[in-house]
Amino acid sequence: MKDLKKRLKKANKGFSLVELIIVIAIMAILAGVLAPQFIKHINNSKKSSDIQNAQMIYDALSSAISEQEAGTLSLPAGVTINTSNTETEFTGTLAAALNMGNAAPTVKVDKNYKFYYKINKTIVEVYAYKSNTDKYLLAPSVDATSGCPWSN
Repeated sequence: MKDLKKRLKKANKGFSLVELIIVIAIMAILAGVLAPQFIKHINNSKKSSDIQNAQMIYDALSSAISEQEAGTLSLPAGVTINTSNTETEFTGTLAAALNMGNAAPTVKVDKNYKFYYKINKTIVEVYAYKSNTDKYLLAPSVDATSGCPWSN
């Protein structure tokens, strides 16, 4: 009986090379299947974050325009809201004046874009803007044109 225990103990020294290779292969297959889903999830969260930031800018500007019409808007000296129906960059100075923090929100999907707004009378639009030909409406609703990085 003692000899059998010694042989079993001696034979069981750990995992064989084949067992380790099989485990590594299974882990590689799982990583290959899960990595694209993880990347897709990260991209979707960036899109959602950008759309939410654009909506916050939209709400703050709409509220400021309403206060301006009512005569109750008070902005710090040198800070104005451009209502001339042209795209204007949403800056940290304006964000601070509208109580949105000291820095302007950044676009997460593509760092080359910035948030811009356009106000025509009381109609506010917020864009992710890179150039005149490369801008996408994000608020009040996403303009899901072809090639829009924020469309689903």
